[in-house]
Amino acid sequence: MNINESLLHQIASRFIKEYEVEVEIKGSDIQLEVLHDLLNTSKNLMTELNRENPNIDDIFEMLHEKKELTRKFQNITGIEWKL
Repeated sequence: MNINESLLHQIASRFIKEYEVEVEIKGSDIQLEVLHDLLNTSKNLMTELNRENPNIDDIFEMLHEKKELTRKFQNITGIEWKL
C-alpha cells in the first residue's frame, strides 16, 4: 500500500466513527478489498457495541471476523493494524 501507516489509522478511525472521509488509497486489488472488509467489519462492530441492547452473538461473530481480517491485512500489507 502506498500510504503512511499513521495516516491510514487516522483515516480508518474517522471512517469507523462514521465521519465523512474522502481519500484515495492506492494498493493492489486484494489489499484494497481486505482493507474495505476490515473497515466495514470494524464499523459494524462499533455500531453494535454502541447499541442500547447489543447482541452478544453478533459481537463475537464480528470479533472473530475482524481478527481474521486483521491477520490477513497485516500479512498482505506488512502494516500492523492498531484499531
